[in-house]
Amino acid sequence: MFHPTYYISVFTVCLGASTQFYSFGIINPVQELLTEWINETYIRRNGAGLDLTGMNIFWSFVVSSVAIGAIIGALLVR
Repeated sequence: MFHPTYYISVFTVCLGASTQFYSFGIINPVQELLTEWINETYIRRNGAGLDLTGMNIFWSFVVSSVAIGAIIGALLVR
């Protein structure tokens, strides 16, 4: 039912190490800029900023959404 190319692709994706370091190269360098923007937006909407714990929780959702989006995108590709 599946071509050998399909199995090679799945094997490569499962064992590939470069995708797990995407956040180190792309997401983490802009963390300070994005967290400042998130906090400024939160202040404008709610009148008070996020504390450090709240910001860390929010940032963890932002970073994990990149991985979740990549998984969903990979599943949707034919």
